[in-house]
Amino acid sequence: MRGDGGRLVLRISAYTWPEMTDGMDANFLSGEVELRVGVSAPFHVKMPVKLHTEDLARFQGELERLDRELAGQAVLSNVDSDLQTTVTLASGKGTISGLVRESGTALRFKEVPVDQTYVREALQDFRAISAAFPIRGRPWD
Repeated sequence: MRGDGGRLVLRISAYTWPEMTDGMDANFLSGEVELRVGVSAPFHVKMPVKLHTEDLARFQGELERLDRELAGQAVLSNVDSDLQTTVTLASGKGTISGLVRESGTALRFKEVPVDQTYVREALQDFRAISAAFPIRGRPWD
């Protein structure tokens, strides 16, 4: 997901426990998150991350609503609280904000400008992730 002056890249590499086919643990994903923000005083972080397929599906649904309605919020966070991203739109324009937590230090990024074009790009990316890593079995059993 990107905006003017920032980029949050989520790379999912595998199911954390590929041998499991049902339940919560079967739906954890491993990957990395990379954040680049700023032009005059840029910062960059890349770190491992674990996410749940249900969290990705919920975020994808919220992005679909933003793309359709051009207003509202989509929030992606993980169970470890080391990733949180909020996309906010009003009349098709808005911001991405959030944090990544690395080694106990929270790196916040605020109000990276976005519009519907960026939301649509992110939605395509999340559809591809969902296709590659679908929800397996009953995720909350």
